[in-house]
Amino acid sequence: MQAEVHKKNNMIAISEENFLEEAFEGCPFCGSRAIKDIGNIYPSPDINIYTDFLNLIEKTLSDRPLPDIKLYTCNICHIGFFNPQPTEKFLKEFYTGYDIGDNRRKKTDPRRFASHIAKYLGNLKPRETFRILDFGGGDGAVSRCLGQHLLSSGIAMKIDISVVDYNTITDRSEHSISQYSFETLDLIPLSDEFDLVIASAILEHIKNPKQIISLLLQKMKKQGIFYARTPYSFPFYKGFKKLGLTFGMPYPAHLFDMGSYFWSDLLKTMNLSADLRMKRSHTSLVHAEFSKNPLLNILSHLVKLPSYLMGKWYPFSGGWEVVVERNAG
Repeated sequence: MQAEVHKKNNMIAISEENFLEEAFEGCPFCGSRAIKDIGNIYPSPDINIYTDFLNLIEKTLSDRPLPDIKLYTCNICHIGFFNPQPTEKFLKEFYTGYDIGDNRRKKTDPRRFASHIAKYLGNLKPRETFRILDFGGGDGAVSRCLGQHLLSSGIAMKIDISVVDYNTITDRSEHSISQYSFETLDLIPLSDEFDLVIASAILEHIKNPKQIISLLLQKMKKQGIFYARTPYSFPFYKGFKKLGLTFGMPYPAHLFDMGSYFWSDLLKTMNLSADLRMKRSHTSLVHAEFSKNPLLNILSHLVKLPSYLMGKWYPFSGGWEVVVERNAG
């Protein structure tokens, strides 16, 4: 299979017939059959990447009918998901087509985002080495900026960063910061534990989020921190639908929607409440920087504002972030 991502429009060119999995009959996260069909994103897509994906389906299926790509939510664990989903092979080819220099994860200034994460680390005790696992971290820029902050604050003498990403880059070591690159999480030694595990804007892209979240949480040291940020866009889709409007969904780039209710119940859903505690569950950082796009920054803050007052009860935050801490005992 050959997949090419055109950087300008994020369009797909791919040649393979079986690139869609069988549709889920239940929730792919918790296994419940209590799932709700909330709509169909065909035939009025607003995102170029999805438009091209549908064109691809039409060409490869020839005279067979186009499959419906639906949105579902689970009434038990509250995850949102697209159904059916692309194959793992397709996704790997798709994501390795992104060039590191054009990676969308650079949309947020890494220094700004590192400073944002640093606020949730608490009062850390000084240590020789601070270890960071950055899952889906691209070139590791956010973790390096965070490492520089920890070094300058005297919290650590050395920073050890493990970045897991399809777009692996050359290992690097400079100014007491060592960075190692891994293509998959299972390549990291089982005995490795980390002070901080980051999964920012990545869990919505992978096919097995429950397994990955479980593995990431296991990688935390005692009193270690797990930070995750995910999109929360399905409520916008439902709201626009009620108004007779369409809301563009970035399928197949996004496979899942993980909002406030999903994260609030996560530890209970995964039976991890005895070992871990939810330290923070809140609307996510606004992407747009005021200096670069003041209007979008202001509008984004206004849309998110009710969430600061209503918490998880307000569904139109656009994104959600959590901080989970492993207990000391």
